[in-house]
Amino acid sequence: YPTATFTETCISYSLTIQYHINPPAAPLQPACTNIGYDNGDLSGWIGTTGAVNIGGTGAPTHTYIPMYYGISPTQHSVTSGPGIDPYGGFPIVNPAGGTNSIRLGDFGTFGSTGQYLGGVPGACGATLEQKFTVTASNALFVYYYAVVIQDAGSDHTNQEQPFFKTDIFDCSGNAVACGQYLVTGGPGIPGFTLAGVGSNVYWKNWSPVAVDLTPYIGTCVTVRYTVGDCTRGAHFAYAYIDATCSPLAITGINKVCPTKSTVLSAPVGLFTYSWTPGGATTQTVAVTPTTTTTYTCQLTSYANCTTFLTYSVSLYPSAIASANSTTICAGTAAALTT
Repeated sequence: YPTATFTETCISYSLTIQYHINPPAAPLQPACTNIGYDNGDLSGWIGTTGAVNIGGTGAPTHTYIPMYYGISPTQHSVTSGPGIDPYGGFPIVNPAGGTNSIRLGDFGTFGSTGQYLGGVPGACGATLEQKFTVTASNALFVYYYAVVIQDAGSDHTNQEQPFFKTDIFDCSGNAVACGQYLVTGGPGIPGFTLAGVGSNVYWKNWSPVAVDLTPYIGTCVTVRYTVGDCTRGAHFAYAYIDATCSPLAITGINKVCPTKSTVLSAPVGLFTYSWTPGGATTQTVAVTPTTTTTYTCQLTSYANCTTFLTYSVSLYPSAIASANSTTICAGTAAALTT
């Protein structure tokens, strides 16, 4: 691929980097390679940096145009340590994850008291994506995100506002059910809080989203995160992201003694849980079966998609014992038979 040294307002630094008019497709990775950035880098991922143009009438966002292929220090940054975001005060590393996360998008600079001093100039955007094989061991994909986004004002249409979105596609490029998330700048965004610093900046704390990939076992999916500033270049958005892969299953002990309890746990990252029998609505539930019982948990995602998981718990037989004598003298023995 050709290379060039450049200074670009969306990048704001000089760097020799590969550039592409049409970035190459993400190479196929083994199941969930470095999915949570635990290697401390972005191995297994590909990134692009580009510009944004106003979208067409009725489009949910403006149009992102990838210009440069590769990891950009101003747009793709692995986060680690105990730091907090200057707008939302939430951790820069997913509290429910490993030691690292990723920050995607313009971060800007801040003063000693936390005031925003300005971001990377220009109407910028960036993507990060990975294509991986789906197996039974990683059929549950859970990504965690925290977002900071600025309301560009009523003079900006939705197609001009900053945005963050997640897309998951199958091997043929078709959207995976319940694999899409989108937020655009604006006042009073549901689930977001107005920051105490900056101008019309909103933030959302770390939130998990679970996606059922069982229909794609034996094939592959592509996970892509995209962030973009407003089309006029004065308002920004960035997101922190983490992810995990695991089997889509209930966990717990599947055999207990009579009258004893065990705890069953459904996967994390769902919006609601509904257990039967019992009616519990928590991720974990304590059960005390009186006979072999199959428990069902209805999982509903934030995208209002439903999955049902089952788990059976059986009982050990009750202990039955007999003795050749029920009364013995001290120091003598009796035979017990079970």
